[in-house]
Amino acid sequence: MENQKIWIIGDSFTGLQNKSWVIKTCEHFKGDKCYVSSRGSRDTQTILDIFLRKLHLINDNDFVILMLPTSERIRLPLVKPMIDIEYTNEYFLQSDREKHLDYFIGSHQYEKDTPGKELEYPLTGLDENYIENSEYELNGNLMKIINSSTASINNFTEIIKSLKSYLPFPIIVFSWTDEYPTDVVLGRTQITSELGFWESLNDIYVANGETGPGKADFHWSPKTNNAFADYIIRTNPNYFNI
Repeated sequence: MENQKIWIIGDSFTGLQNKSWVIKTCEHFKGDKCYVSSRGSRDTQTILDIFLRKLHLINDNDFVILMLPTSERIRLPLVKPMIDIEYTNEYFLQSDREKHLDYFIGSHQYEKDTPGKELEYPLTGLDENYIENSEYELNGNLMKIINSSTASINNFTEIIKSLKSYLPFPIIVFSWTDEYPTDVVLGRTQITSELGFWESLNDIYVANGETGPGKADFHWSPKTNNAFADYIIRTNPNYFNI
């Protein structure tokens, strides 16, 4: 359908590696445009923020998928925001840059003195090791406890419920964890049940006798990526060519 777009926003699980489900899902989408925003170690608040900032660009006949990470992740403010788009079939002019920015970086992605990852003052030049060390005033562990609290989970849940009940287009929310209420977010257990399995790159590494790539990489294998794409396509026939 002309001008119909699919929007996919998340962390590295919406990335393009390992024959990503994102590519197949976009290829089978009935509309003519796709927008994918992905970045490793991105936190839940940032994913919701990016989606909310796009609302004025999303049409009633569009289709939205959000992929949430563990709630405990924390973010740090960038001195210069990064473009949040990873995969799109639309060309965005330089003048459109302000519509597609990521103002934060996940703490696990931050590296001191790395171009493009400089933090806003007074955090400029912060040693990434300080974030996890309780001996320093900036204690990442404390922020993780706050972010993964019941209060935070309830807050995220109510926001998503409100959006789903009010907005005219469908929003499907997944997570590779089981931290969120299952009636609002389809988590790991539900996804595993729907697919009939859950296989990561680390699972393949172990099955191969702990040889080859994939050690400690818990992203989906190509097989899981393909099955997840098939699941989305199969369960939303009004939006995808089966």
